[in-house]
Amino acid sequence: MATKEHVKSYEEFKINFFHQFWSKISQSNTAAQVYRCRCDKCTDGSVASHLMNYALLGTALQTTVSELEVIEAVTSSSPPWVEKLFVTSNIETIHDALSVLNKLEAIDCQHQNPQQ
Repeated sequence: MATKEHVKSYEEFKINFFHQFWSKISQSNTAAQVYRCRCDKCTDGSVASHLMNYALLGTALQTTVSELEVIEAVTSSSPPWVEKLFVTSNIETIHDALSVLNKLEAIDCQHQNPQQ
């Protein structure tokens, strides 16, 4: 509303908006978050939800982080069994990684609650 009279088109508004709220500095900080991520089961809930959070951050960047880069960043901060699993399973996409992690977590839940 404050700049309404100074903006002549939607394209100009979009450029100004991105410059203000999604600048190169903001994106650089977000990319750094992806590479510095640390998996914490207490705050992330599961390795799969941790991976999904950082995959979403990576794809929101104008210079997107590849799926393989996100997987490598997340697995490097995850428990060692995750990295071993991904290497031996030849996982290359976020979808594949989430599928395997969700299956493992379902199996783990079944073992923890055998009555169900």
